[in-house]
Amino acid sequence: MKILNAIVTVAYTLSASTALAADGIGKAMAVIPVAKISGETGLRTLSVDSDVFVGDLVQTDAGGKAQLLFDDGTRMVVGANSSLVIEEFLFRGKAAENRFAVRALSGAFRFISGDSGDENYIIRTPTGTIGVRGTAFDFTVAPTGGTKLLLLEGEATLCGKNGACATVTTPCGLLSTDDGRRVGEIAAAHGRAEETRRSFPLLIMQSRLLEPFRVEGPACTAGMTAG
Repeated sequence: MKILNAIVTVAYTLSASTALAADGIGKAMAVIPVAKISGETGLRTLSVDSDVFVGDLVQTDAGGKAQLLFDDGTRMVVGANSSLVIEEFLFRGKAAENRFAVRALSGAFRFISGDSGDENYIIRTPTGTIGVRGTAFDFTVAPTGGTKLLLLEGEATLCGKNGACATVTTPCGLLSTDDGRRVGEIAAAHGRAEETRRSFPLLIMQSRLLEPFRVEGPACTAGMTAG
C-alpha cells in the first residue's frame, strides 16, 4: 500500500499543472459494479455518466469493469481486479498541443486512441512505457509488475525501464517484458495462442462491451469462448 499511496501522491502533484479538480476530463460510459474511484474529489462509487478527473485512481474488484470515454475521444476499458491512475490530461483541440498520460498499476486494460497526437500519449506500467500510433490494443499488468501487450490495430511500442524497446505492427502481435530490462515479441510458435487466452480476458468478452469499445477486425480470439 505504501507504493500505491506514493504513486497516487505523484498523480495529484501532476494534476495541479494540468487541470483544475472541478474540470471533468471524461465520463464512465458503462460500469459493472464494483468500481471505485478516488482523487481530489474524494472516494466515490463509479457509475454511468460519472465524471473522471486528473489524479483519479480507478479500481475494480473481481466482478468490476469500467468503460471510460475521454474528452479527446480516447477510450479505455478497466477490467476486473484492475487499478489505473489518470496522471495527466490536456485537450485543446489541436493534436500537437494535447496530452494524455495514465499509469496502469495492475490488471487488464483496453486502449483505443482518440484525437490527441500519437506522441502525446504516455501509458506507464511498473516495468515499462507504451507508445502508440493510431492504435488499439489490450494490455495487462501482472501482480509482479510484468507487462504484456496485444496489438489489435495500428502500431505500438513497449519500452522497458532501461530503454530497450520493441515495436509490433501486425494485428495479434504480442509484446512482453517481465522485469523492465528485456522486451520482446512472443512468436506464434512459442505458445502465443495460450498466452493470449490467459492474459487478455477482454478479448473473449468483447460482446459485453459497448460497441465503441470493441475492436472487431483481428481474429486474435479464434477458437476462444467467453467465460
